[in-house]
Amino acid sequence: MNLQSLLFMAGLVICASTLYGLRREHIRAEYSIGWLAAGAVLAAAGLFPGGMQAVSAGLMDVQAGFLIGAGALLAGLVFWTTRLVSRLWDERVMLAQRAAILEFRMRRDNQPKGIEGEMESE
Repeated sequence: MNLQSLLFMAGLVICASTLYGLRREHIRAEYSIGWLAAGAVLAAAGLFPGGMQAVSAGLMDVQAGFLIGAGALLAGLVFWTTRLVSRLWDERVMLAQRAAILEFRMRRDNQPKGIEGEMESE
């Protein structure tokens, strides 16, 4: 497997995992746009090797492999962090909504009773 095939497959995996995470609501839509763009750039780099050769002119194969490995590790960590931030964002919204509901119920239950309520208690 050559470098172009590896880049193309990495781009497809990033796009597919982003779409899967978006569909399952593991990642928010605003974060998915950047990941889809990164996957498209990697896939395009794999499809058009001339552009990659111009960018990587002068790099040895070992160095390129190291950079690809480090980039893949970094991309994995950033994707995991993006999913975590998305989940925490959703939990924060849910907790804020629950707090608002509880506050509404407390205010409703602690309101002084009107004239009708005083007459019924006598």
